[in-house]
Amino acid sequence: MTESERFARLVLLIPPTVWEPRSAQANAYRGLADLAESGGPEAVTTALAASPVAASLSDAPGHPLRALGVRRDLLPSVPCGTAGSDLPPRDQLARLPHLALVRLLSSMPCAYTVKGPSPTSS
Repeated sequence: MTESERFARLVLLIPPTVWEPRSAQANAYRGLADLAESGGPEAVTTALAASPVAASLSDAPGHPLRALGVRRDLLPSVPCGTAGSDLPPRDQLARLPHLALVRLLSSMPCAYTVKGPSPTSS
């Protein structure tokens, strides 16, 4: 939300899990961080490869994940940092001075177009 004037538009095509469902996803990321500490990259790669992939990403390059590209000593920090992230609340997104489109994955029920008095579901 800082320096939003630097951008003309905000479009998130594959956004993270956000808002209400975020806490469950954050717990999963914290578990992945614990796994990274105890089992290393091999355990994380195995766990991610066994995880479901959204239909919209199933044919994307790099899925299922085969290499992490993160140093072993930094690996636990990646899911830990991801666990602590979220989009700003809907009302803050609505105050952006430009159009913001959050297009959820095809496996999710809706998208939010944020501009004007409140987000709309479609």
